[in-house]
Order: sequence, then C-alpha cells, then structure tokens
Amino acid sequence: MQNQPQTQQLETEIITVDPRDLYLLERNARFMPERQFKTLVDNLRRDGCLTSLPLVIMDGGRLKVLSGNHRTKASIAAGLATIQVMKIVGELPAERQVAIQLAQNALVGQDDPNLLRELYESLDVLEQRYTGITDTDLGLLQDPDLEKLRIGMPKYEEVLLSFLPEDKQEFLAQFEKLAERAKKAKVIHARYADYEAFFGTLIRTKDVLDITNDAIAIGALIELATERLDQIEGEQAKAEADAKPSKREAA
Repeated sequence: MQNQPQTQQLETEIITVDPRDLYLLERNARFMPERQFKTLVDNLRRDGCLTSLPLVIMDGGRLKVLSGNHRTKASIAAGLATIQVMKIVGELPAERQVAIQLAQNALVGQDDPNLLRELYESLDVLEQRYTGITDTDLGLLQDPDLEKLRIGMPKYEEVLLSFLPEDKQEFLAQFEKLAERAKKAKVIHARYADYEAFFGTLIRTKDVLDITNDAIAIGALIELATERLDQIEGEQAKAEADAKPSKREAA
C-alpha cells in the first residue's frame, strides 16, 4: 500500500476585514444562479453578518479568497462594512491553493429528502424564503423533459439597443459598424450618456419588482411608462376641461 503524500497542515486565524479589500478569484469553477445570489444578499441584509466564513490567504501582498467568493460579493452588495474571514497563516504553493479551492467547492454532503421536507415544512413562509430551497430541491417538482415541451421556435424579432457617443468621429465609426447589423434586425440608437440611466433604471425595476429576467424587466418598464403616460394624458385632459369656461360663465 502506497503512503499518502504528506502535505503541510493549515494554521488559521479569524480576522475582520472590509470585503472590498479582498481579492476575488479570476478563475472560479463554482457559479451561483442569480436567484440564489439575490437570496444570499437578502439574508445578509437581514442577518447583518456572514454566518459561514470565506477562506482567505495572503498572496502577493493581498488577501485572496480561496473559498467564499460569492459570499464576499454578496456582503458587498448587502452593504456590509466589515466581515469576518478565516485566514490561512503563512504561504502555500499555487497548486495547494487550487486544491483547497476545489475541495471547498466539491466536498458537500447530501440531504435526506424526507427529513429535508419535514424540516422545511415546519418553517413559516418568511423562514422558508430565507433557506433558498425550491420545490425542485424538495422533490416536489422534477426537472422538465425539454423534448416533451418542444413546440418549435417561437416567433420573435431581434432588436438591438445601441448607445452611441456624441463625438462626431466616434459616432460615425460606430454607426458604420451597426449598418450591416441593421439589415438583419432593428437597431435603435440613443446617446451614450443615457446608457447609465437606462441600465440603472433596468436594475432598479428588477430589484423593486423582484424580476430576474432582463427581457421581462424591459416589458415591465414599458408597462410602467404606459401607466405614467396615461396619467399625464388624464391630467392634461382635466387641465383643458378646467380651463374651458362653463356654459353659465359663457352666458
């Protein structure tokens, strides 16, 4: 029987840091769906702290997150000024760091489905939402059979929103690039200066209305704009009616 290779045992300490000062991994195999990330942010706002600490190490003069990149991002999004992290004392070779990163992501347990459902159903609605568990997780819904759901390609029309710079030369250069695409799809142009306002409003709409899909959020923006235009038209009609003299006054 071959002996297992000896590796350096880890020494750690708990420290408090500003999450904005942490260096996140450029290559992280673990991803988190937008719905789960939003739940994590909401939970952090409610708790006011991380209940599971990211693992960090000093690397190249900065604290690098080996595990807990999404928790770090969520703590920033939740507005936490500081968080606690578990710091590895000393240095580790790059291969050891990657091995720890992958192990942290991969070594997770499995749930007893019956006990999971029993515990979940014992919670009120607010606490159920806090867990982030879905009906699929509980086995109440199965992943859909996409072949059975296939009904052919839906009819759609591609629309390109392009925010162009106001500088003449840059505008013409960008406009020429869009000319070919305009033959295949509608291209709507706007000032580049309006991009941040549009994008910020889109994000705000998704946040306020709890929408995760950009296309649905744009549809919601259209509905909100239509409602406001209806209000303006009503106000204008009322103002015009008030401005007209009554029959008694005319007489």
